[in-house]
Amino acid sequence: MTWQREPWSNSRLASYRQCARKFFFGYVQKRQKLPTSIEAYVGISLHNLLEEIYRCKIDERKVEANWDLGQWVELYKLSFFKNMPNNVRIARKNTRPEMYYRDAERMLKAYWGEFAPFDEGEIISLEEMYSINTKSGFTFRGKIDRFMKEEEWVIIDYKTGKNVPKANIFYSDSQPLFYLLLIHANYPDVPLDKLYCRWKYIRGNIDFIRRTDQDELDDIEQQLDNIINDIISIPPLEENFPTKVGSLCWWCDFRGSCPEIKGKV
Repeated sequence: MTWQREPWSNSRLASYRQCARKFFFGYVQKRQKLPTSIEAYVGISLHNLLEEIYRCKIDERKVEANWDLGQWVELYKLSFFKNMPNNVRIARKNTRPEMYYRDAERMLKAYWGEFAPFDEGEIISLEEMYSINTKSGFTFRGKIDRFMKEEEWVIIDYKTGKNVPKANIFYSDSQPLFYLLLIHANYPDVPLDKLYCRWKYIRGNIDFIRRTDQDELDDIEQQLDNIINDIISIPPLEENFPTKVGSLCWWCDFRGSCPEIKGKV
């Protein structure tokens, strides 16, 4: 399968918007990435633990279903250091994995304090991959952290980063609309006026809510098709995918290969 016809995702499109050369290295040339960053690992580890907590809620026969916070913290600490890659990448100077673990533990405790005993509603899916086919025949997919039936239907996405966007940035972000599009396509009987996305910024206990309607979904689906067609129409040569130099270059998986920043960050 050519790179043009491989499944597309929000992260794939975000990579192109962030830096065209990063997209070229990662998705066209498929160069080897740098080791996982500690920030990414914190996010992965918390996602995995929250998934396990909610799976225990579904299957109350599991011993862990009756665990208290202290037992979950103990499990998290053990798994955090056991599963952390030996070559995990720490970009910030004078920081150690223990500092990131303590930060992650604080987020876990804050989440537990807000949501325990985790009976917000009926869990429809956990960490499930959904997909659609666009009008041009591209596959677009996304993994949704949690889909639930509360008083309404809600798509929940956990965010563990330090940067919480301003409201206008969130509402201009295409990711919530992409997720609404995926769920609406896979659950057509769910009424749109009873469906919304909740972006949960665990660190600051901040929620953003995004709703939509059919006209906006039709528009975002057409935009999705147009964006993918625009990208695949570019001749796949490195010079056609310029670097966008900025503060994120330090965390880029390909900073050692990029001619614009090699040896500069």
